[in-house]
Amino acid sequence: MAAELRGVQVKYIAMAPIPQKFKFQIIHPCPEPCEQDSTTRFFDIVVDKEEILCGMFIEGDDEGSVINWGQNKRFVLSGRDSLRHDFFHYFLHKIQNEKKILTRKENLLYEFIQKDI
Repeated sequence: MAAELRGVQVKYIAMAPIPQKFKFQIIHPCPEPCEQDSTTRFFDIVVDKEEILCGMFIEGDDEGSVINWGQNKRFVLSGRDSLRHDFFHYFLHKIQNEKKILTRKENLLYEFIQKDI
């Protein structure tokens, strides 16, 4: 939240319901109840379309926890594109599976994500 106050654009995808913390935030839809592995935490962070930090932390398994960082344009683009698709999955799931109409806020977010290439 402090980053947003400094003008950093943060887009956040949660895997479970959490309170709204960021302007651009969604909950990733799970067609089946998500497999909740309370010992593993995944993350993907893309910074300024220039670098990526991604990986997973496994509680009690430092050797098995994997973290990758890179500035390779294709690696960054691949990670960023995957995150953009998670946003689109959210919109499609709501419209197609839940048969709901996007709210005004969701429509604005959709337009923003669509243009954010």
